[in-house]
Amino acid sequence: MKNFIKKTSPWIIVILILFFLVRTLILNWQKVKEYNFQINIYYLLFSFLIFFLGAFLDSQVWRFLLLKSKAFLPKFKTFKIHFSSRFGAYVPGKIWFLLIRSRLCKDEGVTQKDVIVSSLLENGISMIAPSILSLVFVGDYFLGKQYLPIMIIAIIIGGIFFLRPNFFYSILNFGLKKFKKETIPQDAQLKSTTLLLALLFNGLIWLIYGLSFFFFVKAIAPIPSNSAMHLIGAYIVSATVGAWAFFTPYGLGVREATQSYFLSYLIPLEVSILLSFLTRIWMILNDLIAIVLVKTMDLILKIKKPAKT
Repeated sequence: MKNFIKKTSPWIIVILILFFLVRTLILNWQKVKEYNFQINIYYLLFSFLIFFLGAFLDSQVWRFLLLKSKAFLPKFKTFKIHFSSRFGAYVPGKIWFLLIRSRLCKDEGVTQKDVIVSSLLENGISMIAPSILSLVFVGDYFLGKQYLPIMIIAIIIGGIFFLRPNFFYSILNFGLKKFKKETIPQDAQLKSTTLLLALLFNGLIWLIYGLSFFFFVKAIAPIPSNSAMHLIGAYIVSATVGAWAFFTPYGLGVREATQSYFLSYLIPLEVSILLSFLTRIWMILNDLIAIVLVKTMDLILKIKKPAKT
C-alpha cells in the first residue's frame, strides 16, 4: 500500500494542478475570447531561431566538459547526441538522457564513464545556473532592487561552494562505489575554473532561452517591449521549478502553474494559463523541428561524404 501511494501521489499532484489550471481557463473562456490577441509570424519565427541558437550553445557546454575530460566529439555530432537525449526528459525519471547519450556515444568511441561523468556535471551545472538566476529574478519581484546586490553576492558564494570539485567528486565517487563502478581518480577530475566557466556560459544560455520565450509571447500577446526581463525571468524560474520537480516528466503541470503566476503580472490570469499551455506545445515543436533538421543535415553530410575506394 505504501509503495502504491508513493508511486501514485506525484501523479495525483500533477493531475490536481492541471485540473485547477484547466478549470480556471474554462470558467473564464469568454474573457479569453475577448482578449486582444495579435499574431506576429516574424516574432514567432525569431523565437524558434533564438531557441535553436541556445540549444546549439547548450550542447557545446557538454562538449567543453568532454574535451576537458580528454574525450572528443565533433561539434555537429555533439549537438545531434545532446539534442536527441533531450527526449529522455519526457519520460519520468532523470536517467533516460544518460542512457540515450551512452548508446549514441558508443559508436563515436567515447567511453560510458566519460559520458556519465560529463553528463552529470553538465546536468548539475544546468540546474545550478538557472537556480541562481531564478533567485535573482524572484528577489527582484518580491524583495525589491535594494536587496539585489546582497542576494547576488550570497548566490555567487553558494554557487562556488557547490562547484568545488572535491565536494562534487566525493559525492559522485560515493555513488559509483555503491553501484560497484570504477571511481574517478584525482588526476582525472576537472578544476574549479573549468566548472565555473561552464556555469557562467550555461547562465548565458538560459538567458538566451528566456529571450526566445519573450519573442514567443510577444508573437501572440500585445505586451510592451520593456517587459523582456520579466518574461525572461518568468521562463527561467518556471523551468527551474519544473526541473526540481523530479516526480514529473519535463516539469508537467508544475512548470505551467509557475509560469502562469508570473505571466499574470502582465496579462490576465486566464490568458496566462492559455499561454503556458501554448508554451508547452512551442517547446515540443522546437524539439521536433530541431530533430528533423539534425536528421536532414546528417543525411546531407552522408550523401556528400565521398565513398571509400
